[in-house]
Amino acid sequence: MQTTVVRERLSRRRQSRHALVHVTHASMGATDAMAVRGDYLLQPIRGFTPGYDFVGVIERLPADTPPDLHVGQRVAGILPRMGAHASLISVAPSLLVPVPDFLDDAIAATVPLDAVTALFALDALAVESGTILVQGAGGAVGAWA
Repeated sequence: MQTTVVRERLSRRRQSRHALVHVTHASMGATDAMAVRGDYLLQPIRGFTPGYDFVGVIERLPADTPPDLHVGQRVAGILPRMGAHASLISVAPSLLVPVPDFLDDAIAATVPLDAVTALFALDALAVESGTILVQGAGGAVGAWA
């Protein structure tokens, strides 16, 4: 009985620090397909919901949210664990970024994980000048690189 009460309190505390986002679009990548098949190294527990990247509309925000986010706003994000293929998600506001008006939801949902991965890969090279060969530029990450 006490365990249930503690879980409920932790859940309420976590929800009060998280934004509630209605997901309108979520990307489907190789990691999602592999996880569903059971071939992904970071295979989630049975019954998981796939999806890292998403676009949605903010339905609720915690009190201490940065001023660049507001209820009703279109946002994109990456979940640290899968779960974006859901209708409604609870996510830390620090993982959300506003989606520019000119960017279509379907395109915006494919940007976060691939673009961030490409950025980190290029930053890790620490090349100040010269040419970089991006082998595999036909893939999602390579295209962003």
